[in-house]
Amino acid sequence: MRRWLQSSVNTYHNNSNDSSSVLASYYRFNLNSSNNLSSKFVSLHPDEETLKFLHSCYEASLLYLFVETLLVRFFRIFMSLTDTNAWLGRGEMFVASTQQFQTLLEMAQQKPVDGATCVRVQSMVDIGAGDGHVTEQLKPLVAETIHTTEVSDQMVLRLQQRGFK
Repeated sequence: MRRWLQSSVNTYHNNSNDSSSVLASYYRFNLNSSNNLSSKFVSLHPDEETLKFLHSCYEASLLYLFVETLLVRFFRIFMSLTDTNAWLGRGEMFVASTQQFQTLLEMAQQKPVDGATCVRVQSMVDIGAGDGHVTEQLKPLVAETIHTTEVSDQMVLRLQQRGFK
């Protein structure tokens, strides 16, 4: 996954004349029209939130990455990789942007995708919520309560810092 991100960002930076269309090519999928899935497929695009995440993956200096790698190796002696990542504040996931989730939610509820109104669900459970980054992106789409579960004590602390219980 990290190599794909690296490749995506490098392609985006190296192809300045047509960078948005190059990155958009990662969102295309050729479905056979006779396949039942073709009617369910929703085409998304790399929006501003997605691009921001991709760029943030490569803002760290080489020295920072080297020190971080040493710290990970050291802490792995005492704790799991998940706890190590939580303690160091790394390993943040990105599945889709809030707008992309909104589009999928609208399609699932068979509402027109007009962007004017926000389709919301009453409540949600995020199983294995990690540090809550993805859950945070879903927050605007949930009317009342988001329940989270996580087995890592360190990730639970991260969730609590973001206001999740």
